[in-house]
Amino acid sequence: MNSLQRFVKKSVIVLILLLIIGGIVYIFTRPEEDLCFDGIKNNGEAGVDCGGFCDVECPENLNLPEEVNLLETNWVKIVKDGENTYDLIASVSNDNERWGLSKVKYRFLVYDANGKLMSDVSNSVYFMPRGITSGDDIKYIMENNIHFDDTPVSAEIKFSSYNWKEVETTRELRALNKDIVEISEKANGFDEEMNLYFARGTTKNTSKYAFAKVDIVAVIFDNNGDVLAVGKTDQLTISAGGGWGFLISWKDLDIDEGRISYIDYKAETNVFNPDNFFEED
Repeated sequence: MNSLQRFVKKSVIVLILLLIIGGIVYIFTRPEEDLCFDGIKNNGEAGVDCGGFCDVECPENLNLPEEVNLLETNWVKIVKDGENTYDLIASVSNDNERWGLSKVKYRFLVYDANGKLMSDVSNSVYFMPRGITSGDDIKYIMENNIHFDDTPVSAEIKFSSYNWKEVETTRELRALNKDIVEISEKANGFDEEMNLYFARGTTKNTSKYAFAKVDIVAVIFDNNGDVLAVGKTDQLTISAGGGWGFLISWKDLDIDEGRISYIDYKAETNVFNPDNFFEED
């Protein structure tokens, strides 16, 4: 046996010993399932006997400040936007004038006609306090171009991992009943040359801060209040007092223009994210 073979043999033996020792350590140090029923927040649990190692979902009001109301889901809809593709949209209200969420996780759960779960679409989002955006408490959460082999029939949205923040302790922003980002010069219609339907407008940052990113959504409603189409875009580096034009478009939107009742526009920016503020030259 040459020196290389002896080295390889010794390395294999050492590796096996390390794996055995690691397994023994894990056996004696891993959390026991009984700890999920001990009435104590331990072993990385998000709450008492829930989250983390425990296979139990924590309650929605975990770590909720006493003066804060829970989020309220107004509705969840599925909107067809192509061959076997759909958009998911939820209207959610945060009825708190000073409290928002720097981040909260959400899950769209989509079901077929038999109530069987077809898809679980997860992401995260922020919520501003009521009155900071669009003068109301509604936020649209959407996921676009989700493919389904079968027709989805119903959907719901669930939230978890709440990070509540009080806006007044974050930045000295304008009064909460005033939009930080306003939208003007709204227009919509069909562009026959491009074969698309469009919704456009112009933003204006009414605050004294410059923002790295502003999120814009547009939701098209019919005369019955049903959602016909949803779209979103964003704008980058908006200076204090400044703004930009934006365009949201839908290609081959199969909608009779006479069915369109109105378009709800919303623009907002995350004031809880310090990276969203930048110094202007």
